[in-house]
Amino acid sequence: PPTALTFRWTEHPHAAFTRIEIVDGRDQLLSEAIVPRGAASYTAPPLIGPLAGAARWRAVALTESGRVVQRSVWRTLVAP
Repeated sequence: PPTALTFRWTEHPHAAFTRIEIVDGRDQLLSEAIVPRGAASYTAPPLIGPLAGAARWRAVALTESGRVVQRSVWRTLVAP
């Protein structure tokens, strides 16, 4: 069975939320999730696991109103 992947990041001090974006090799959005401040991790559904090596992800820090504060660099999706 596919393995669920857990994403971790360092929170931005002015972020109310963090959006996790997962894209394929053509930069098409595959999945995204918005998590509240204090979470600093997100476990994706198992269907994301098989995409390891062929997809990338990043964390986007958002204010309470949804304004982007900071974007992380893109990281290659790596299965555990």
